[in-house]
Amino acid sequence: MTEPEGAPAENTEAKRGRPRSAETIERDNVILGAIPADGTGVTRKQIAETAGVDESKVYLSLYRLQRDGQATRVRENGVHAWKRVAADAA
Repeated sequence: MTEPEGAPAENTEAKRGRPRSAETIERDNVILGAIPADGTGVTRKQIAETAGVDESKVYLSLYRLQRDGQATRVRENGVHAWKRVAADAA
């Protein structure tokens, strides 16, 4: 049997792991908000201080944001910094 024309294709790509909790999603959004939108790089410690979140949780959030294409890690003056990825670059 064929799909009717115009019907959306099924997403056969399964996501791995369990769904993120609302708390984790909110924390990721807070962490993203602590990264300046002007392209300035900030360290994990600066993000933790700005967001008021423990550094270990910031670390996890940053890697999720990086995986999702919302943040990137760069090296500036010998220090790892995090920047937002421009929406048109994603």
